[in-house]
Amino acid sequence: MLLHLTLALSLMAGAQSDWQTDTTFTVPSGTRLELQNVTGDVVISAWNRAEVRVQADHGRRSGVVAELTGSILRLRTQSDRGIVNLGGIADYHLTVPANMAIHISGMHADVTIEGTKSDIKVQTVSGDINVTGGDGTLSLTTIDGMVSVQDGAGRLEAITTSDDVVVDGFRGAVSVEAVSGDISLRRIDSRDVYAEAVSGEVEYEGTIRDDGTYLLSTHSGDLRVAIPANANVLVRAVTGMGNIESTFTLPATSQSGRRERSYRLGTGSASMELKVFSGDVQLVRPSEMRSRNDNKEN
Repeated sequence: MLLHLTLALSLMAGAQSDWQTDTTFTVPSGTRLELQNVTGDVVISAWNRAEVRVQADHGRRSGVVAELTGSILRLRTQSDRGIVNLGGIADYHLTVPANMAIHISGMHADVTIEGTKSDIKVQTVSGDINVTGGDGTLSLTTIDGMVSVQDGAGRLEAITTSDDVVVDGFRGAVSVEAVSGDISLRRIDSRDVYAEAVSGEVEYEGTIRDDGTYLLSTHSGDLRVAIPANANVLVRAVTGMGNIESTFTLPATSQSGRRERSYRLGTGSASMELKVFSGDVQLVRPSEMRSRNDNKEN
């Protein structure tokens, strides 16, 4: 309790002196960070110290309160009258131990996290979520914003209602959903992939493990999958109002209907299900997928 009061007073004192908090304090190993920020951006980077540095820009009558209770460090914005400042703005730049688990929640907040190696949970109503790194369970949810993940590992769950999901380099289970936006999964190393869009394109480029399960679907948009030449996978493709296309020769087709086909590649030990209602299913080689993406970015 004494530590809790000391941290809170020290942060509020910094806010009163120059309207900006900038302080560093030691935290025990295994501490989890929880930050509630109604309005304002959050940037988190990692270092190899058992310390947390808090830098925050906020209004004259606001400050930052830190509560260290057990293994949880809680940060929030508070006015000098002792009430949570729901109407104010606070932009945070935090530097945390690389192995610190992170939980961020906000209403209007862009969140950027780089270099951490533990669990990450982000929930925001309006704002983009950008994560580089992470090693554990990554749970990222925004209603109005983009989700971007690069070079992470563990288990990924990403959901957005109104924008794209882009994952470039991830090792582990992947589950992503987008209502109105595209899904792009690149350089994925996983045996468990689930991607569902309502109105948008879906693309997958990565490993196809012999014992893997891959479920990809979109209601309105094209679905594009990179199939390595040595893949052992049973592909079942279904489209309601589109075509099933391939840039390479496919084996004999097992056709259940005019819009449904199955292809056994190699031993067929992996399972891949591709579903589109209004759009095409396209099977390409990984080099073709990468070339296409490079051309789009250039």
